[in-house]
Amino acid sequence: MSDIKIQPSATGTATVTLTAPVTNTARTITFPDSTSTLLASDGSAANLTAIPAANITGTLPALSAANLTAIPAGNLTGTLPALSAANLTSIPAANITGTLPAISGASLTGVRDTTDGRKNVIINGSMEIAQRGTTSGSLAASGGSFNYHCLDRWVYGRNTSSVVTMTQTADAPVGLKNCLQIDVTTADASPSGYVRVVHRLEGQNIIHFGMGLAGTRYITLSFWHKHTKTGINTVCFQNWANNRSYVAEYTQSVSDTWERATITLTADTTGTWVNTEAGSMLLQWALHSHTTTSAGSWEAGNKVSTSGQVNHLDSTSNYFRITGVQMELGSVATDFEFRSHGEELALCQRYYEPFGNGWTARGETGSSTVFFGRFKVTKRTDPTIGVLTTNMRMYEWGVADRDASTVSVNSNAMRKNGGHIKCGGFSSTSTGELYGLGYNTSGTDGEPFSADSEL
Repeated sequence: MSDIKIQPSATGTATVTLTAPVTNTARTITFPDSTSTLLASDGSAANLTAIPAANITGTLPALSAANLTAIPAGNLTGTLPALSAANLTSIPAANITGTLPAISGASLTGVRDTTDGRKNVIINGSMEIAQRGTTSGSLAASGGSFNYHCLDRWVYGRNTSSVVTMTQTADAPVGLKNCLQIDVTTADASPSGYVRVVHRLEGQNIIHFGMGLAGTRYITLSFWHKHTKTGINTVCFQNWANNRSYVAEYTQSVSDTWERATITLTADTTGTWVNTEAGSMLLQWALHSHTTTSAGSWEAGNKVSTSGQVNHLDSTSNYFRITGVQMELGSVATDFEFRSHGEELALCQRYYEPFGNGWTARGETGSSTVFFGRFKVTKRTDPTIGVLTTNMRMYEWGVADRDASTVSVNSNAMRKNGGHIKCGGFSSTSTGELYGLGYNTSGTDGEPFSADSEL
């Protein structure tokens, strides 16, 4: 063995002893050109580079990825393990480059709608308001008719030999209470005329749909249905003139089961669609096949269903139910828009309102009496006045009640906010005397008159 010694000088350089094995082979030690340290005093080798892997023995300490920074990509070899997005946190935005894939709205579930303002243009889509009563039976064709019967804003139109009962029924999916039901009491196996459930929409309530204007806009209708008969059903969108139609299909898959239908269509870019307080759109559910066409596009003419529409009228065991009806601007069916009972009632009273209790009356010559007052809600147009009961009672403070059993409306000057009605039928009234219209002689609740501004 041989030793090489470097003797320290006055400058303070250290002594290094190198011991080599006994061999005739030459050994070369290369020192760096600049001043440096080969081995630190603690034995670390910060300046030892390009050491062959075969010369490194023993077990390396565990590596922490947190301390591996600025490693050139060329030094990373092999296959990286699969990355889990759950473990990628706190990544600076500047480190994320490239283009994100397209996101499909159809795949987004459980997203809460945050649309401001009212979105549902259907009034009484929850079927909770029934000012005319909860049941209307023996609805048969009488030369063809479309009438409001029990549920506010919902029309039953028919021109067949079938007879049905229309009711507000306490059956609905979770979150709703009532539904509209058509129950068949006299069947028609091969109806030739029309039978439809209709909702009529005021023009200024759908201005934002842009009907009849150029451009692409989407409208989405959603509702719950529960029918006895399974199979294809249709709903039709029409303008008021019945010369622009869009027929869509939906399917009842399981009998007597609540199922949700969603229909999206583009707004019509032609035709006449008014934007005033007049009627503009008809939304119609067919109860059998009539004036058929193909589904899925706007077309000219009065088309209501497809040939695949099932016949709900062919058995007295059949019923037809819908509820939770919503129509909104856009291509996505959002959650049903719930409104308070008072708000929904007020929306309905714009079109129809029973009234009279608490109105003031003044005696006229003979048996005539003039009633005057204001409506609870301003009407769509000047209303038509009807008599709901002829058994009315007036009262005079400190004097006996005045009853009538044959009240008739002789004339009226009613406007959107109210007015006066001149009636006959009350006896023993004094000219110029003031009275109060209270209740009917049977003592039951209810209003004596109706104001009708329906479409």
